[in-house]
Amino acid sequence: MIGKTTATVAIFMLGVFLYGRRYTKLGFALKLSLIRIILLPALTITMLKLFFNLSDIESIVLTIMHGTPVAISLIVLSERYNFYKDIIASTILISSLISVISLNIWIYLLDIFI
Repeated sequence: MIGKTTATVAIFMLGVFLYGRRYTKLGFALKLSLIRIILLPALTITMLKLFFNLSDIESIVLTIMHGTPVAISLIVLSERYNFYKDIIASTILISSLISVISLNIWIYLLDIFI
């Protein structure tokens, strides 16, 4: 029963973390987000095709996993150790917004090429 609340608590924590933040260094956050959402999945699919003999579903899961927004676990680390809170907030916000479109594009491309 407690395990069912994990996603809800994580999203609530994300909202609390992002509320009232100054979104600074948006250009830098955009670069980090694009690396995470565009470059890492492209690199993943290239490496999987060249060097690994995985099934289609394994390749798709790994590629999509690398194309997801920046992890909420960064919130915990930045709060705990008090580092880069505003940049992390900006990166989470931008990567989440971009991923609404990019994940659909990745799913479409993977459906075509795999």
